[in-house]
Amino acid sequence: MTVLRSLARALFLRITLTKMTVALIDGDILVYRCGFAAEKTHYLVYGPESEIRTYEAHKDIPKDIPKEHIWSRKEVEPVENALQAVNTTLDAILRNTNADAYEIFLSGKRSFREQLAFTKPYKGNRDGQSKPVHYTAIREFLLKSRGAVIPDGDLEADDAIGIRLGELGNSGLAVSIDKDLLQIPGRHYNWVSGEYTTVSARDGHLQLGSQVLSGDPTDNVPGLEGIGPVKARKLLEDCSGPREMLDRIRNVYLDHCGRDLETADRRFQESLGLVYILRSKGDSSTDYLRKYSAT
Repeated sequence: MTVLRSLARALFLRITLTKMTVALIDGDILVYRCGFAAEKTHYLVYGPESEIRTYEAHKDIPKDIPKEHIWSRKEVEPVENALQAVNTTLDAILRNTNADAYEIFLSGKRSFREQLAFTKPYKGNRDGQSKPVHYTAIREFLLKSRGAVIPDGDLEADDAIGIRLGELGNSGLAVSIDKDLLQIPGRHYNWVSGEYTTVSARDGHLQLGSQVLSGDPTDNVPGLEGIGPVKARKLLEDCSGPREMLDRIRNVYLDHCGRDLETADRRFQESLGLVYILRSKGDSSTDYLRKYSAT
């Protein structure tokens, strides 16, 4: 695996040295990872004999300990530490990718996908989830000091990156750890794992189709019961192209919806609309269907 990764990086860097590379950075993930890196939670647990034990991770606490015997204490580092982590991460990304320039994108308060969801609220599973203490400060720093932008039209950071990657072609480099962006053909860099990927048009269609079937639990997007990412990909990997892939997905939805055509089509289009990452300005999942569907 290490040898393959080294070869991939060598090929990747050979391309970057022959033309300008613009790193298109997912700022949302940067905010959360650098924000939480400046925080540490300790868990104090009263044991069965009234002894106090300390745990660094909640997952390490024995399952039989009652919730009322668990207390948490959060230690937050100064905001300067979080901002330094942002700068260090950005410098490492530019150094590792040989990028000549970068663009950072942050999602706004709303997403157009909220209007498309009817089975479950889009990202409704995140209600009540905590944000880093320095969340607002990091976003303001990225906007004012590192040139980050919030896209218009209730687009998310992923959509802005997808659009720019389409505009820049091989000069663009998507920098993210989000699997959703692997729908978009082009060059990708996972700055956490250090993995370089070149997504072909076929791979992009397969990634999209697999997500339409399996959904996306992270964003509260429902898929079909009993179909996870691995099974979804196996169902589609022998398709000759996106037209056959969409036909097969529709048939799978029909089978899961008791051959109720109206319900199956609504569920199918909802899932597609929620997981589809925009490729160009004015793009939509409806355009994708119109381009590749037989019906």
